[in-house]
Amino acid sequence: SKGKVGERYIVSGDIVSIREVAALLSRLSGARVPPTFPDFMVGMHSYFGEVVSRFTKRPPLLSIETFRGISHGLQVDGSRAATELGVEYTSLEEGARHAIIRYWQQGLLKRKPVCAIED
Repeated sequence: SKGKVGERYIVSGDIVSIREVAALLSRLSGARVPPTFPDFMVGMHSYFGEVVSRFTKRPPLLSIETFRGISHGLQVDGSRAATELGVEYTSLEEGARHAIIRYWQQGLLKRKPVCAIED
C-alpha cells in the first residue's frame, strides 16, 4: 500500500558473505563451522557437476551460475524499501537466533542449540 505502482523493492538488511553466515549459524547452534574450500576447487566441482548433469538429466549439486554468484559476492541495498515502505529490518543474528530456537522447538534439530541454552 505504500509502494509506488510499477516499482520494485529489494528487501534486505545485512550484507554478509556465505562464510560469515556459516560462522554465525555455527556459533548460535553450537555446531562446527563447515569446511571451506578454495574457489578454484569449488569452481571445478561446479563445472564437473554441470557436465555430469547433461548425462544424468539431474541438476548439479552446485551450478556454475550459483558458484559465480557466491564467489563474486552479492551486495544489495534495501535502504529504499526502508525509506519508502517503512520496512524495519531485524538483525541477521537476531533473526537467525529466533529461527534456530524455533527449529529446536519443532523438533527439527537433534541437539539443543547453544542459543536456546543461553535464554
